Amino acid sequence: MVKVRIEYKGQVREFEKDAVIAFFPDKESARMIFTGETSLKRVTGTLSAGIPRILELASESRTEYIDAMVEVYKRFEEKIKEELKAGGINPLVDALVKIKKL
Repeated sequence: MVKVRIEYKGQVREFEKDAVIAFFPDKESARMIFTGETSLKRVTGTLSAGIPRILELASESRTEYIDAMVEVYKRFEEKIKEELKAGGINPLVDALVKIKKL
């Protein structure tokens, strides 16, 4: 069980959960803390719902929100391509990646 207490502008929130994912943005970088017991399926569901909501809250306009979602999509696409190029995923996938390189 993970216990969390957040204080912000005089407001306090406390809760207990099996796992917590927290993002701490800074001007130049961001940090993420992941703690507790969970599954990849649960984390995927949380992030797929959470990332659009975070972007929406941080955006000043609908256009900025859409631009941010496109940027996140591009970064995910780049990361997927890097992982596929690294190989070791599945012999069939590795073979297809090698063919595409030719």
